[in-house]
Amino acid sequence: MASFSKSDLEFILKQIRIAEQHAAGADLRSLMPNPEVGFGLRTIDGTFNNLIPGQSQFGAADLTFPRLVPATFLNDNDGDTFDANGPAPGGLVTNTN
Repeated sequence: MASFSKSDLEFILKQIRIAEQHAAGADLRSLMPNPEVGFGLRTIDGTFNNLIPGQSQFGAADLTFPRLVPATFLNDNDGDTFDANGPAPGGLVTNTN
């Protein structure tokens, strides 16, 4: 059975109140002491996971993650294999499995 201290419950209630204010139309950035504090509940689609101005869509659903370098993909059909017979049996595995 889980047990909570009064301070745990007060913290959770504070997060819920921030989320309610945001849902009522308040700017989430104005409800936080600074954009790096992990207070409040975020939206289901991931918007406002990042509160830095201009980055509110970082981490949102259906968006490409920003890249620092160009993407380089390995050839899945080049025949690479490894033997997965370690502590648990697995046999020969290719990177197309």
